[in-house]
Amino acid sequence: MSSMFNRGRVHPAIDLAGRLGSPVMATSNTQVVTFAGWYGGYGNAVITRDAQGRVHLYGHLSAVNTKPGSMLAQGDRLGALGSTGFSTGPHVHYEVKDASGRHIDPATLLFPGRVVTAGFTWTDVRLRPEAFAANSNP
Repeated sequence: MSSMFNRGRVHPAIDLAGRLGSPVMATSNTQVVTFAGWYGGYGNAVITRDAQGRVHLYGHLSAVNTKPGSMLAQGDRLGALGSTGFSTGPHVHYEVKDASGRHIDPATLLFPGRVVTAGFTWTDVRLRPEAFAANSNP
């Protein structure tokens, strides 16, 4: 993880480094795409809302592979890891707000019950399907 949730500066997200062009997938079931395209400093981005009302933002993508109104299941590809917008290198900026609009630490959703360190990368998420278990709908 190249930047952790609210560490050192106001950063209500986690940044997961990875190889340029690596697939970026939806992290929970039943996500409705509310935005897909250029989003200012986030560069190419996808914003979704899940069944629990949480809003997920995936930023700095090199490509967007979905469109507003699309339904995504956990693991569906929504784009490719990139370095667009205000970015200093290839990574996914992953930000989550709860149903009331409050930022929550995305690592608690991706790595439930684990201590997350700066060494985690997008590959750790991508290659570990069990990391998504906490986000599955009942």
